[in-house]
Amino acid sequence: MKGMKVRFEVLEGLFLVAGGLYHYTNPCNCNVYLIDGGAGSLTLIDSGAGIDDSLIKSIEKLGFNPKNIKMIINTHTHWDHIGGNKRLQEISGCKIAIHENGISLLEREQWPHGLKIEVGRVDIKLKDNDRINVGNCEIKVIHTPGHSPDSICLFMEYKGRRVLFSGDTAQAWGQLGVMDIETDFKAYKKSLEKLANLRIDVLLPGHGLVIVSDAHEHINFLLKKLSEKWGDVIPFPQQELKYILSKWGY
Repeated sequence: MKGMKVRFEVLEGLFLVAGGLYHYTNPCNCNVYLIDGGAGSLTLIDSGAGIDDSLIKSIEKLGFNPKNIKMIINTHTHWDHIGGNKRLQEISGCKIAIHENGISLLEREQWPHGLKIEVGRVDIKLKDNDRINVGNCEIKVIHTPGHSPDSICLFMEYKGRRVLFSGDTAQAWGQLGVMDIETDFKAYKKSLEKLANLRIDVLLPGHGLVIVSDAHEHINFLLKKLSEKWGDVIPFPQQELKYILSKWGY
């Protein structure tokens, strides 16, 4: 995308500013979202891997000043979601908000691939059901352990739509985030049951495709997979294809 001017506005005033799947900024970045709260007030959901300044340049290309970032809300403390925290905090003086369970995880500093990440100063320790004001909007924090003990999703009613920033808890077409020996599947299922009750319209995951309508169906599909046999949890392409075709009456 070198030389191209990309403007990925999901909803009015809500932008995708990084995403590895799209090779939109550094491919190591998770999906990073920017909310324009008005009056020069910006909020970021996650900050990417922080490997280079491509996220900063992406924000500037949209016409925004990174110095106006007031807060970064991290969906969890995996390296590809928090790596940009310190650099952005140095530029803007923004506050960083992380679930309280993430603090001990940060202190362990067990980063993969020999990475050395400085995560910046954590200003706000979030809990389940906390509320965060972003401009004229209110974001509700939903603790969703499973992918990691500190995973959160962020729910808000925005421009008449029910929107969920899902981090790595849920992705399009019923895909899970990365699974490893520490994945807590019982907690994961309970977390998804909470999300299913929200009946969301828009799904903004930490990786992969953005879903802008009927997004609750993707949550329900993942919950169904976690409620059945182990093989159904693994996202085989043919399984997803079968689901897609069924929605179209095939």
